[in-house]
Amino acid sequence: MDSETIKSASIVIVDDEEMNLRILRRFLESEGYTGVFTTTDGREVISHLQTRGADLVVMDLYMPFPDGFVLLDWIGAAIGKDEYLPILVVTADFSIETRNRALALGARDFLTKPFDFFEARYRIRNLLQARDLYRQLKACRDGLGTQASGEGRGPADGSGDAGSGGGAGG
Repeated sequence: MDSETIKSASIVIVDDEEMNLRILRRFLESEGYTGVFTTTDGREVISHLQTRGADLVVMDLYMPFPDGFVLLDWIGAAIGKDEYLPILVVTADFSIETRNRALALGARDFLTKPFDFFEARYRIRNLLQARDLYRQLKACRDGLGTQASGEGRGPADGSGDAGSGGGAGG
């Protein structure tokens, strides 16, 4: 994956504190990211995912309705089981119960507030690389599915030689 692909990724940040949003936005923009969307309202995240999609969600857990746990559940329902959308939780709560609950709801990684910019840089990059690799794998898998359905039109429709092929009997 090239740096340009990572830097143009769509990153959605949600936190109820405007200052946290400004810090994260400035940090990401200083790192060269161009597709940063910020909001204090978790409901806007779902709307954004449904209309524009995203490559990464960075979120706080403790916000007014919907809180981060509800939002994690909503995101899971919005993207479906066959999709991979990395979610980075940024929280001051580092308890094992909180981490387990967030992981069970779909979080992929954590940063503890106040976070270290060096650590944030690489966690974000790694999650975006995983997202890109998922998309590449999905495209290959979809391409193989298309090829398989096109190749499956031999003996059954009379257009191929019934004695050829790599099946179990041949």
